[in-house]
Amino acid sequence: MLAITFVHAVGTRCMRRFWCLVAFTFALASPVSTAWAAPPNIVLVMTDDQGYGDFGFTGNPVVRTPNLDALAAESTRLSRFYVSPVCAPTRASLMTGRDAQRTGAIDTYIGRARMHPDETTIAEMLRDAGYATGIFGKWHLGDTFPMRPIDQGFETALVHRGGGLCQPSDPIENERRYTDAIMFLNGEQAETEGYCTDVQFDAGLDFIERSVSAGRPFFAYIATNAPHGPWHDVPGDRHDEIAAMDLGPVLDGFVADPSKQVDRTSRIYSMVENIDDNMGRLLATLERLGIAENTIVVYLCDNGPEGRRFVGPFTGSKSEVREGGIRSICLWHRPGTFAAAETDVLAAHIDVAPTLLDLAGVTPTEEPAFDGRSVASWLRDPDQAPDDDRRLVIQAHRGEAPIRGHQVAVFEGRWKLSHPTGFGRETMPDGVPWRLHDVVADPAESTDRADDHPEIVARLRTHYDAWFDDLESAEPEPFERHPIVIGTPHERRTVLSKQDWTRTAGNGWGTQGLWPVEIATPLVADVEVVRNSPEGASTVTVRVGDVVIAGAFEPGARRAMIRDARLPAGRFEVVAWLDDDESRAPYQVILHARKTANAPLPDPDGRPADLSQPVQVFIMLGQSNMLGFGRVAGDGEGSLRHATDAKGLYPYLVDDDGAWTTRNDVRLVHVQGSGTGGARTLHDEFLTVTGAKIGPEVGIGHHLGHEIDAPVLLLKSCIGNRSLGWDLLPPGSPQYEFDGMTYAGSRESPLSWETGTEPEPINWYAGMQYDGDIARAKAVLESLEKHYPGAAGYEVAGFFWWQGDKDRYNEAHARKYEENLVRLIGSLRADFGVPDAPFVMATLGQTELGADGNDGLILDAMLAVDGESGRHPEFKDTVATVYTHPISKGGASNSHYDGHAETYMNVGEAMGRAMIELARRSTRSNAGGE
Repeated sequence: MLAITFVHAVGTRCMRRFWCLVAFTFALASPVSTAWAAPPNIVLVMTDDQGYGDFGFTGNPVVRTPNLDALAAESTRLSRFYVSPVCAPTRASLMTGRDAQRTGAIDTYIGRARMHPDETTIAEMLRDAGYATGIFGKWHLGDTFPMRPIDQGFETALVHRGGGLCQPSDPIENERRYTDAIMFLNGEQAETEGYCTDVQFDAGLDFIERSVSAGRPFFAYIATNAPHGPWHDVPGDRHDEIAAMDLGPVLDGFVADPSKQVDRTSRIYSMVENIDDNMGRLLATLERLGIAENTIVVYLCDNGPEGRRFVGPFTGSKSEVREGGIRSICLWHRPGTFAAAETDVLAAHIDVAPTLLDLAGVTPTEEPAFDGRSVASWLRDPDQAPDDDRRLVIQAHRGEAPIRGHQVAVFEGRWKLSHPTGFGRETMPDGVPWRLHDVVADPAESTDRADDHPEIVARLRTHYDAWFDDLESAEPEPFERHPIVIGTPHERRTVLSKQDWTRTAGNGWGTQGLWPVEIATPLVADVEVVRNSPEGASTVTVRVGDVVIAGAFEPGARRAMIRDARLPAGRFEVVAWLDDDESRAPYQVILHARKTANAPLPDPDGRPADLSQPVQVFIMLGQSNMLGFGRVAGDGEGSLRHATDAKGLYPYLVDDDGAWTTRNDVRLVHVQGSGTGGARTLHDEFLTVTGAKIGPEVGIGHHLGHEIDAPVLLLKSCIGNRSLGWDLLPPGSPQYEFDGMTYAGSRESPLSWETGTEPEPINWYAGMQYDGDIARAKAVLESLEKHYPGAAGYEVAGFFWWQGDKDRYNEAHARKYEENLVRLIGSLRADFGVPDAPFVMATLGQTELGADGNDGLILDAMLAVDGESGRHPEFKDTVATVYTHPISKGGASNSHYDGHAETYMNVGEAMGRAMIELARRSTRSNAGGE
């Protein structure tokens, strides 16, 4: 579905405001079956770099985790549960139930953590089974389309980018904040208030409450960024207290000089204790909502601790294949269902997805290719845990592809064969022996038993080689990087950062690199370049394949914008550099895909349409935006004549002599009247430029006429200064109360009155303009021959809507805008007998994503109703929203955009293209295609 939406805005509203607007609907999808009448809710919590020993219940004598200690006592605890030694591979396995090497997410940065978008996630499978799905915190499997969480099954996502806050994927204005950090809400940049862990749990708890209110089972994935470093910004209420404690017991024997680690460890533990506080809030919320017994809570860590500290009876830390680096606590809690017990049977991250599906009773129609297995039976009765010969492989290291034998652990029963060659090495060093340990008898891995049991070493080496052979033989190529896709309606603003580039120079993050991209269709884009510091004036060069784009920074500016870059379709490499130094890369490159660079429409051929076909009627509704106030005449900026003659825009509007062209296959009829009064006919002619003003119908009509072989009628029935919440209120809209006032329902009067008093009707009622506009449109259709001579009947083919200005002056109306829009779409379809007719709306041009107040409420409502948003799945492929701020030329709707003709043309063209795309989607669907 085409929706010209989702362009970046710095300084968006506090995320808390968003949550009061979220609404969910429950629909059990047909491709799956469920075994239980009431599917269990699921909360999956995974912390970042919290090691095995960072809990009271694992023996830590310093850190205070009373809520998690209690949870552990009441849960089934998988005591031999393994994860990858670093985060992104663990996350890939957690989401897919597959070894990370199959998914493409084999490392943590520089392009190696982008998971293949064709992987099927647990979120996708649960969403398709009717679950509400939300992620809150860390994703780390791709920051760009089609690899974002909202592309991989999550209906709601509040996440930071990359591997953590304060990394190169952060917006530069975040300035290394964990408190009041910038995150991304459903793909759009958003400011938050509070410490990051609190914000992530706040969002998750709101999501849970709203899912319960909507009657939907939910999957809430809360993946905290804490206690990942850096540790400069931590919850301040605990740090000083912990720093004053004796930390010797958690540092002695783990680091050479414990005194140097006291400050950092106290900061980490303050983050851990804050997580525990939030877990207490989560568990209390489940109890308060009465859903604790039907909610599965899973808690685990993504890898061992970053740096040396207490890890229980083990040794090692993050990035190592020693037990301290890959052994995680794993708690499964469901009161009355899961046993409060412990099992030491081998389990791992790859088992979580199949277990959750099993517990939810969800059976996808296409069997997932899991590497893991369900442990559901163990949770109900730990005595059912199999005493089998399962073998498990854990491998992860730096580099572009997995290397046979590099940084590996292989498990079988009590035995562990490891090859600790070093995570940070991109090539495997020689001379590192394989080691064999009995991790049950020797959890600290102090004694190598390889010489004692060569037969076990050989058996596990054979298993590992078969495992690696299977990886290498997979189709498609498992280690191939998926390109970043640019120019789709799903992501109009693509941020290219070091997180996703392929490093070509330097070490670590690199000093230079390239981004592999796929441009879906030829584009006109604005290219924004961000540099690290506000230096003096400098130049910037961006190369996209063979296209070279140049620009400059103003002195003291961090950002430079290069306008109107034309980018061809295809696969390319993007490289950028500052000044003439090709080794000096900028901080980020941001591609703003403004519009598809389609070949210009041809001049209309002047031929009439084939009148043997029914007239395709498109009904245009709204208020003064739809009426049109774009200036036609004039030599200066803003007139249509200046746009066509001086700027060469919209060439299909003028012929070789400069005269306005006419489409003899598209008629425009505009009728107008106040309320239910009589009709005036303002236009009744084939589409051309007439008079002093134009509206969006010019751009709409030319695109529809070019696409549709049948005759087209643009039937405009609207008048200015009318609101959706009053004048155009759809039939069936109920009365409601807001801020001490009662607001009129459909056909009630007056607009509002003090609650508890009797209303005094006026000579107008709610929906009076709607009734009149619909009646006048129907009158035109009843006398179609008069308006379209020779017409052989008609079909109502779609609706256009551009409205909203008057509603922004009334908060009650603005807050009801989404509800009223949904009802409007249904009412129009019912009134004209077309239940699935496409509906295209346009936003107010002056309102930018992130706007506060009533303008923001209306914009949020319009974007929510777009069929691609997921908020209204019933509108998928039949409703599109055109976000007009990037294509508006300034001014506001109440000043008619200062009469700038390009605004009306740009919006009309975009609405026409959106309608065409909806029609194509409908055609493909009816033909059994996409």
